[in-house]
Amino acid sequence: MIGSRHCFGHLPLQASSHFLHLGLANTCMLQSEGFLVSVETAFSVLRNSNSQHSNVKECKRYIRHYAAIGRPLGAMLLQRSFMWLLVAASSLLVADVDVLRGNDILDLLMSGTSVSRPNSSSPRGEVDFTTIETMADISCDEMSLLADGADYLRLGSAWQQRLAFSVKAAALTSYLNCAMLNEDAADVDPLMSWLEDTLADPIQMADETLASVVLRCLALVAKLSPSFAPNISRLLPRFIVQGGPRGQTILVASTCLAYVLHILSQDAVITTLYTLGNVLSSSTTTEKALAGGANGDMNIEGSVNSTFYGGKQPTGSSISLAISGEEETSIVYGNVVHAICGIAASCNDPKITALAQSMLLQKIDKVSRSIDGRIITEAARLSLSGGPLEFRSLLKLYARLSHEGIVQNNEILLSAVSFLER
Repeated sequence: MIGSRHCFGHLPLQASSHFLHLGLANTCMLQSEGFLVSVETAFSVLRNSNSQHSNVKECKRYIRHYAAIGRPLGAMLLQRSFMWLLVAASSLLVADVDVLRGNDILDLLMSGTSVSRPNSSSPRGEVDFTTIETMADISCDEMSLLADGADYLRLGSAWQQRLAFSVKAAALTSYLNCAMLNEDAADVDPLMSWLEDTLADPIQMADETLASVVLRCLALVAKLSPSFAPNISRLLPRFIVQGGPRGQTILVASTCLAYVLHILSQDAVITTLYTLGNVLSSSTTTEKALAGGANGDMNIEGSVNSTFYGGKQPTGSSISLAISGEEETSIVYGNVVHAICGIAASCNDPKITALAQSMLLQKIDKVSRSIDGRIITEAARLSLSGGPLEFRSLLKLYARLSHEGIVQNNEILLSAVSFLER
């Protein structure tokens, strides 16, 4: 991918666009289904061959070596290399090479950084329509190939699946680039359908690379076509609660949800916070109906009640959650706490920060000790973007919690409060 940037980055836009179109059209023949089937068949024959010929033994040695390092030889490896070349090529039509070097195109587009090529007042409009359409068609064809081979991949090795997920991530990124360049050449509707289907599949979303691409693409689709934003603002909280994201994925999901909510109104932000906050409501059953509604008042000095923001109440948003086991419950609740704080912090609004802080702190002693600790640390970070009154109230509450932690010998509570002193 780096090589492609150097190849195309310093060509005039029209020349590089024409060069790309010719190269992609010829390379597409190598990515045809018939060619890929032939490649896979050839490697399968080699793997299963009993021949003692030295050349066959050498080939099998390389096959085992590449399989051992996580790059099993076959059609999927070819597809991955080609599709990430397409990502590089399409990204160069969206962003200048100097801006793109060392950065991810999706992160650049979400950051709001100017990515336009220099010395061009309207770079995207000058890109040849046929080139964009060709790239979009390649991405569509790749998505179709992946869909056709989905059953096969589910039976394949973990490394084969990982390659396939990488191919899919590249196809989605390339198509989004094309949609950014010209929506007539790359309609957003099929992209949205692919993203929704992938988001609903826990196996695919367990792959951090693919999950990161899907989540960021959803956020950018909301910006590109604001009519999709309300639906995306409902999909992402459901994923945070029901999808069980872990590690980096929950961070990306929270960031993308905050990004989408910025496109919508403050009502949407408040409704989403209430919807997520009610996930933390205590219940004696494992099946919860989680609806946006009043959370009650937080009885600490300086806090605000649930109707502080112009008397507005959240409306009609709900999530159903079925969880089992303490570990799974803790993961879901931890994700929710992180998402609430991430949304509030990104709004940079003291009143939204106060609302989120109030919602979280009233959940202490109502979920579990481990979540109490998570709430304490996350609320402390959130307080840095809040007002002085809320910060003083938080300090008083933490002083009381420290006393209770000592009296009750609650190590988790003490550890969380102690963490704040470091």
